[in-house]
Amino acid sequence: MFFKSIIPVLLLVFLFNTSEAQVGLQTNEPKGALDIDSSDSGVLLPRIALTSLTTAAPVTNPNGGVLVDGTMIWNTGTAGVAKTGFYLWENNQWNLVVSENKPQIFIGRMLISATDFSTGTKTITGIPFSPRTVEFTAISNTETLNGGYTRSGAGNDANNSVSYTFGYAKVIAASPFIEQIAIAGAGSGASINRVGNYSSTSRCFAAQFVDQNANNQGRTSAAMSSFTSDGFILNIAEFTDPIVVLIKAYR
Repeated sequence: MFFKSIIPVLLLVFLFNTSEAQVGLQTNEPKGALDIDSSDSGVLLPRIALTSLTTAAPVTNPNGGVLVDGTMIWNTGTAGVAKTGFYLWENNQWNLVVSENKPQIFIGRMLISATDFSTGTKTITGIPFSPRTVEFTAISNTETLNGGYTRSGAGNDANNSVSYTFGYAKVIAASPFIEQIAIAGAGSGASINRVGNYSSTSRCFAAQFVDQNANNQGRTSAAMSSFTSDGFILNIAEFTDPIVVLIKAYR
């Protein structure tokens, strides 16, 4: 009876001692809180299907309360977050742990045409990651991808407008979900008496067209609608002339 009764006591003592000690698997000399020694096997973290980058669930804190920063899982990509990989919970969102051998920046271009304006949207695909920030640059009257050198006529209208536009759109965790801005300046090739400027936080790029007195001759502009797993979708808000837009996307 004494032998049977002392076993639980010894077990409790063992658990108490090891709970405060280092744990070693296949090693008698652990060099950290957890030390696993293996020459041919890895470690598998919990494999969970994340539903949103800004929602901790279905991952929970087993002791209750909020999920602790530094919690890491492997996302299986079968629910709301399609991109598989290791994700770290930090600052109230899941952050993909990126490998150095994966591309971090994508540079490309697109043509905004009358057809895009008629459709209302422009979908960009083929980016080798899900972008979180995109920068846009364009110059008015650069209307084709391979137009070579062209010269405007003598008219005092939008076709003689000389303008530039810079803008960006990025994902942020809190509302509004997408932050964006477009900045443009414009003059006229016919004769620059005045210059015009345009800016908007509801656009990600906006090519401004003016006459020689900087009177508004229209714009070609777009707003970021959403980011996708391999690109983004634009709402084409205004159209005056086609423009070629340079894209710089960041993971």
